[in-house]
Amino acid sequence: MAVGARIIERMCEEGYLGAEGRIAVLARRVEQRFLSLQKRLPQAVGHRSGIGAMQAFVPFDGSRELVDAVIHRAFEEGLLVLGTGERPTKLRMLLPVNTTDEELEVGFDILEKALRAVAAEKELPL
Repeated sequence: MAVGARIIERMCEEGYLGAEGRIAVLARRVEQRFLSLQKRLPQAVGHRSGIGAMQAFVPFDGSRELVDAVIHRAFEEGLLVLGTGERPTKLRMLLPVNTTDEELEVGFDILEKALRAVAAEKELPL
């Protein structure tokens, strides 16, 4: 309990919590990146959900096969994402709360590259 209380105390002290805290700012930046990605790849980026640094979306039709293919492509490029749920399966990300704009851009570039590669491989519309 003492360790958990200390972590929350430090997060408050260091500006991570609250409507204008670092986590909320990160969530808004991620939302903007997703909206931009969804405009470019409307068939590849489906429903999105999440809170703070925990984000998820449905790639393509949400089938396990396609989600796994995106996960593997992203991993090959250096991005670690997870599959979660079923019918539809979502691609889930848990971002470090100290993620920089540059790191976020690199991550979304890798994600877009993975989505495009899977679409090309499986002959899917984007």
